[in-house]
Amino acid sequence: MSFSRDMLVSSSIGKRKIDSAGSPVGAVRMDVSESYAGIGGLLQEYINKSDEVVWEKMKAKIDYTYENLDQALTPLETETGFSREIKSRIGKGQKLLFKPNLVNIHNIDPGTRGPGMGSTACTEWPFVAALMRWFHDKVGISYHQMALGEAATTMPLAASMFSTLNPEGKAVTTEAAIEGKCGGFYGGWGFYFARKYLSESLEPG
Repeated sequence: MSFSRDMLVSSSIGKRKIDSAGSPVGAVRMDVSESYAGIGGLLQEYINKSDEVVWEKMKAKIDYTYENLDQALTPLETETGFSREIKSRIGKGQKLLFKPNLVNIHNIDPGTRGPGMGSTACTEWPFVAALMRWFHDKVGISYHQMALGEAATTMPLAASMFSTLNPEGKAVTTEAAIEGKCGGFYGGWGFYFARKYLSESLEPG
């Protein structure tokens, strides 16, 4: 649907002209129950039972987020062409950096493998997975041209704690805490599962 700058729209403050003076914004209304709500419990079931049906349910939730992100970001790209600057910088050797909030990395509880105490304080890994897929599929940026970074000072402390809880006796690095998986030990954020989703979303070849 196209809009004229002089078009009047109904709003909570009455009939108003469309704002064309500010920065462009892409927005979409989503049903959180269809998106990442409940992912923690599903992930717990998947880790504990290796149930592929549960994994498919999780993938469907991330797919829903991806499809809705497309509804918000594609019109924004059409309006602004923001990908040109990104591709220009990548052409110079830079990477597209995703910076989630991982101030409390305890998304996966190492004991129960269910939602941890950080699950309400961190950016959800399924959202980051959907966003990375959008830039890959719609903008044409390869995953090796992307990076994920966070500098929360609590992460090394969490990794150290996970190391003491790891029954395999292996040290859990900060990177492994971000992954949420270190061998057979689970605890941390969950980027391992974001990468699993992204790899399975690739077209054959």
